[in-house]
Amino acid sequence: MNKQKKTILFLSALFLLLASIPLFSQSELALSHKGLITSIVESNGFFYTGAVDGFVIRWDANLNQERLQVSDVEIQKVAVHPDGNIIAIYETDGFSVYRLSVWDWQKKERIYAKRLQEKITSLSFSQKGSYILIGNGNFDGLIILDAVYGIQMQMLNTSIAQVSLAETSATEATLVSYSSNGQFTYASLDDGSIKSTIKTENNIKSIIKTESNLEKGQFLDLNKRFFAGFKNKKFFIIDATNGKTQKTISVEKPVLIPGYSNQEFYLIDEVSAENYSLKKISLEKGDTQFEINTESHFDLAVPPSNAVWLAGTIFIGTGDGSLYSLNTSAKFLFAKKETQSSQVQFLDITKDSNSFYILTNEALYRIGENEKELEKIVDNQNWKNILVHNDSVYFWSKGQRDAVVSWNVLENIFQELFIPSQSLENLKVYDSELIALLSSTTVLSYNFQTKKTETLYTGTGINDILLKDESLFISKSAATNPRTPLIEINTKTKETVLLPLTNDFIYALDQDTDNKSPYLYGLSINSNNDSFTTELFYYHKDRKTYASILRLQDENTNAFLTIQESILYTNLGKSDVRVVNLKTNRTQILPKTKALPQKILAIGQKLLVLNQDGTITWYQSNKAIKEWNANISESLRL
Repeated sequence: MNKQKKTILFLSALFLLLASIPLFSQSELALSHKGLITSIVESNGFFYTGAVDGFVIRWDANLNQERLQVSDVEIQKVAVHPDGNIIAIYETDGFSVYRLSVWDWQKKERIYAKRLQEKITSLSFSQKGSYILIGNGNFDGLIILDAVYGIQMQMLNTSIAQVSLAETSATEATLVSYSSNGQFTYASLDDGSIKSTIKTENNIKSIIKTESNLEKGQFLDLNKRFFAGFKNKKFFIIDATNGKTQKTISVEKPVLIPGYSNQEFYLIDEVSAENYSLKKISLEKGDTQFEINTESHFDLAVPPSNAVWLAGTIFIGTGDGSLYSLNTSAKFLFAKKETQSSQVQFLDITKDSNSFYILTNEALYRIGENEKELEKIVDNQNWKNILVHNDSVYFWSKGQRDAVVSWNVLENIFQELFIPSQSLENLKVYDSELIALLSSTTVLSYNFQTKKTETLYTGTGINDILLKDESLFISKSAATNPRTPLIEINTKTKETVLLPLTNDFIYALDQDTDNKSPYLYGLSINSNNDSFTTELFYYHKDRKTYASILRLQDENTNAFLTIQESILYTNLGKSDVRVVNLKTNRTQILPKTKALPQKILAIGQKLLVLNQDGTITWYQSNKAIKEWNANISESLRL
């Protein structure tokens, strides 16, 4: 018996156990993030990490973890409620989406979200958790929200400009903020008055001026009296009560670690390439004099982005998403890598009438609805995406100019079909042809009979394509010519019809697998001043009628839409998959998983969901039954 057959038999036996045990064994090393860890926050014996991959992970001192993907864009800041159960997230794409979302960590549910007008500079809860404090670089630089409902509170009589950090007292009666102009401002949250203001205003007491434009400023846990930050290769410790600099330390690329004690904190700094120092800085004898008590050195392959102290260990987040630990009681420091990056990844899924197909970065696999036979079909030759039609698999790579390749499963024949002249953004397969979208400008067809390509349409701002009967539908931005979000082209006569829809742009199109249905379905964005609405709709191609199915009062350009056998699946709303029966109009929400869904397929009562973090979730009768994590799997290695 050859090696491949032995492996398949082994995997088949393994799958017989799936009803009672997880498919994949757990790794001894914990999984961390993909990409830069942007935030680490300690709270109630745990620490939370947020990263550009949209995940928040809660860790304990033993590195047991809970993972939750809360965003499909980058997380830049994380704040934790004093009771440890509510977290606030600042998520952004860096140019148009600036959003605060607040989550119940125990229920793994979003409580509310608020669209912000611009990027923020700080995010924190008040000491009792009554308020969320949001700093920004505007004239009105501090936003105070009711933490429970997200309602903006007008608690100050005078605006505070360019707030980089804000903290309340333990009673929440007063607030202190640091502005990038070097000013500390003390305010009363009881009556809204400013205790320290500019001299030309009434009720002047004083103005506290200190070092301006300090980066990564933090109030130390030393009774919140001292403030620290750095600029121009100097680290400053400042007495916030009088603005005086108490200590300066020459630094290169410092990372501040507060929270050790009321008398001490740590500072990591770069010494040379891959070599770093750890400084323990102490407040001597309870006065205002700071001294470096201990300085040790350690090696680290990846530059640290932030760090936290917990239970005698410093945990360091890095630019590649890894987590390292330093034992502060050890005589010689050694940065131990506590997380592993992925080796195997789920890239794409597709299906035919009987089987699901799963593409990893190593191979293509096939598995039936019964989940009892996993079959390796072919090695992956650097493809990212797959389609299946009749007896052929079509390999392609989104965002690249790699050749589109077909593989006949029965005859085991590979064939290069065409090489796109621009980046391939989408590919859909039909009975007689492939329809491709190139670089959001060109729609191309490849005919299986003639083996030739034909340009069907050229324009700008194209988002999606759909072939229905003899009509090619093209969704686009209404801001580009022609000024409509949906175009219909007769593929025989080449007649072009501009459909009179009022959406700003339509970015996803699909149709029922029942080819007799006259409806096509789509996702669109509408804007009104500073507000956005994302809409799931249907369009009757014969009657030219439009109707809304579901609306979200927010912008959600990454939602997907899939229709199979009169059942519509969508993740509009970000965190959940909605299942809509188009015949009965009944809607069901699938149980939320740890990651955001990216693609969904159905065969009978089995659903296969590809998540954004590269995991796969299986559902049966709309109930989650198991999760596959290729990142920690050796089972798929044949």
